[in-house]
Amino acid sequence: TKKKSLTIGFFFGLGIGIGMFFWMIKGVSHYTGNGFFYGLLLCIISSFFLGFYFALLSWLTKYIWLSDTKSNWSLLLNRFCIAAVWTVLESVLALLLESFPLHYFRIGFPFVTNIYSIQLTSIGGLSLLTFLTVLINLFAAEFYIQKKKLYLLYSLSILAFVFIIGAISFYTFKPSPVGKSFKVA
Repeated sequence: TKKKSLTIGFFFGLGIGIGMFFWMIKGVSHYTGNGFFYGLLLCIISSFFLGFYFALLSWLTKYIWLSDTKSNWSLLLNRFCIAAVWTVLESVLALLLESFPLHYFRIGFPFVTNIYSIQLTSIGGLSLLTFLTVLINLFAAEFYIQKKKLYLLYSLSILAFVFIIGAISFYTFKPSPVGKSFKVA
């Protein structure tokens, strides 16, 4: 149900928030000289904020999720729309929290650790990596729900696409000559 999706999304975000922000408990007291309480309070507030964000995402996903469609094309388009909604909301969150770098949460970050997948940021920025991460996971979830190998194939194809395009981009890059060399002190 939509109400249950709110609850699940909230607790998912709360769990991620506690994992991401637990360092604030000691960090705030260490750097400000204030007690343990302020760090704990900041960790809890930050975690609740992320919980509300994921509650909104889960509710929107449940609201637009097509589950009883017979057409693979409509299901494919629906999953692309859901990934786009997640990407847009994450971009809005990044814009709103621009001056709060401690709360900078992006779903596409795992792809930036690989030399090939990070090449796609030159095409569409971190938002493209977020979109592809969400899309891969949506098709993996669809495979898990419906037990159709086609959705696993979609998921693995998108992942292969990321690495193939990234490798092509990496190996075809030709740095332009700077010209006259200079020294930096």
